[in-house]
Amino acid sequence: MDTFSVSITDLKQNTSEIINRVVFEKKEAVIKRHGKVVVHIVRPKTTTPKIDLAKALKETFGAIPDFPDVKKSRYFSGRRFKGL
Repeated sequence: MDTFSVSITDLKQNTSEIINRVVFEKKEAVIKRHGKVVVHIVRPKTTTPKIDLAKALKETFGAIPDFPDVKKSRYFSGRRFKGL
C-alpha cells in the first residue's frame, strides 16, 4: 500500500482531502508530530455486510403495536369533534 506523510497541522487544515486520498486512492496516511510518527490512517480491510431489507422487514414486522384510531376521540373548541 502506498503511503504519504502529513503533519498534524496539515491534517487539521485539510482533513477531508487527506481522508479522501486514503479512501479513494487506497493510500495510507502517516501523521507526524515534530518529525515523529504518531498515527497511521488506513482503510478498513472489512466492509459492513449488506442488509437484506425484505428479510429485515419480515423479521421485525409487528414489533411495534398499531396505534389506536385517534379520530374517534378528538375534541374541538370544547365540543366533541366527529371523525372525518
